[in-house]
Amino acid sequence: MDLIDLYHADDEHFASPDINDNQAFVHKFPNGAEKLQKASTKMKKPRFVPWEPFRAAPSADRKGQVPMEMPELIPYPTKLDEDSDRCSSIGERLVDTRRNRTNEKDCDRSEKEIYLEKQLAELKSELEIERKLNSELKRLMVATISDELQGQVEALTEDKIRLAHRVEEYTERLLHEDEQVDQLLIDRDVWKCKFLAQSIRTDELNIRLEFLLGMLRDAQRVVREMCDGASNVSKDATYLANLDLASFFTRSPCDERVQRKTPNYANVTVSCCPKCFGREIHLL
Repeated sequence: MDLIDLYHADDEHFASPDINDNQAFVHKFPNGAEKLQKASTKMKKPRFVPWEPFRAAPSADRKGQVPMEMPELIPYPTKLDEDSDRCSSIGERLVDTRRNRTNEKDCDRSEKEIYLEKQLAELKSELEIERKLNSELKRLMVATISDELQGQVEALTEDKIRLAHRVEEYTERLLHEDEQVDQLLIDRDVWKCKFLAQSIRTDELNIRLEFLLGMLRDAQRVVREMCDGASNVSKDATYLANLDLASFFTRSPCDERVQRKTPNYANVTVSCCPKCFGREIHLL
């Protein structure tokens, strides 16, 4: 019988229990609980799980082990010849030469493994040294970078404080200058008003001066006529008749004298001669 048939036979043995046992087990319970007991026996029946439940199993449930000793090889004749009886009668055993080969390979492999293990240990030590150096360099770099960054941050904070002070100074200066500008604008308006008032007053005085000079000229003419017709004339009348009135008409250093126009209150200055004409300062 094959091994698989034995497995199936054991499975059938567990799957089909004895009828007498079932009947005896059923008589212990009342009639109403017979169906429940059969259902429970069907649900809880043991199942045998073999090592290889079917052919070409994907994986085994246990790990295989390498045998300690190789099995003995028995020579079987491949051809029937005269030497077959002699070989069977002598009972010669075949020698497994693979053991020597494996031992040689193991020796060679062991030497290579030792050499590779030495190289691996050296590389591990070098790697550990490099790792320590890298960690130390990293720590030093972090420390230096942190110091540099701290210095830069301190310098930036100082610059920020200095700039804040400068901004405060400039703001105060701008406020002061704005106040000065406002004061200057007020002063400008005041002096402008004063200048306009003085120009108006000057024009009025000039008009009065011209009127008085005209009256003085007429009086001098009348006195001269009286002095020419009379013999007894006082000294004051003679002084007034001989008085030069040209000094009273001199108003500018210009040679030519022009007749003054009527006062123009739209202008700041009034032209007094041809050189000054056209250069009046007009009000805004």
